[in-house]
Amino acid sequence: MTACSLPRLWIIGSSLIARLQVHLGAFGLDQNLGLDCQITWAGRGGRRWEHLMPLLRSKRAGIRDDPDVMVIHLGGNSIGTYGNTRISLMWCMKTDIREINLLFPKTELMFSDILPRWNWRGQTATTGYGLERTRLRLNGAMFGFLSDMGSPETIVGVDCCYRVAVKVFCAPLVQPSGCDDPANPQDAQYEPHHLAHSNRHSDLSVL
Repeated sequence: MTACSLPRLWIIGSSLIARLQVHLGAFGLDQNLGLDCQITWAGRGGRRWEHLMPLLRSKRAGIRDDPDVMVIHLGGNSIGTYGNTRISLMWCMKTDIREINLLFPKTELMFSDILPRWNWRGQTATTGYGLERTRLRLNGAMFGFLSDMGSPETIVGVDCCYRVAVKVFCAPLVQPSGCDDPANPQDAQYEPHHLAHSNRHSDLSVL
């Protein structure tokens, strides 16, 4: 299969995605995760859900063909920040998903679960219990929303990014506390996550 005919996969996210790409390069591993596809990485530390649509509108203006699959791993940096209630963030995420479907009508859209954290941006309470509940509600809402948009089988299982992150990114670097950066404990992840997807078009065998 030639490079031009390979399925195109975009992975968009914040620091987890950015660091994963860096560590793949540092360990000399395949930037396409060993898959028969072409991966475009778009990770940036601190990226919030509110930054997603400006990024995608810019990308849309610069390309002719839609990617085959788009994985979005965002939302955690928006939970608990000023002006973002659970309801307002959920509304924003659903509205943006609808717009993405219009911008990229041929793209299989996947939402990767917002992961738990020890501490959240904007957290003022002693514990993050309330924000953790928001995370779970948002994940559940996106699961149902994308299920309604396409196939009812929206859980793909532990996705390729997470498998590689565990083996390459987390294992050599994770601290005993479960945090890859002891100075930044909100980045800690301690549960496997899933991908919710609309399954409107493409064969998911690329993942």
